[in-house]
Amino acid sequence: MRPSKLLLFLLPLLCSCAAIAQSTSASLTGLVDDPSKALIPGATITAINTQTGEKQSTTTNKEGQYVLPGLTRQWLVASD
Repeated sequence: MRPSKLLLFLLPLLCSCAAIAQSTSASLTGLVDDPSKALIPGATITAINTQTGEKQSTTTNKEGQYVLPGLTRQWLVASD
């Protein structure tokens, strides 16, 4: 088999492996602050799945930071 034909045979196989490795979820990170830009520790952040109504919540740390892992496109985020 010539190199060009071998490449044409292997290229689709290599591309399909890369597509399998893609993730369908993401993490959301952020900071919560007030109008004076002071960080707010202990604030509750809630994500709501708009298709199922499932809720996922977290609380900001002492620096006002939060992380909500494992979200997909159907999630809407609100703070309390």
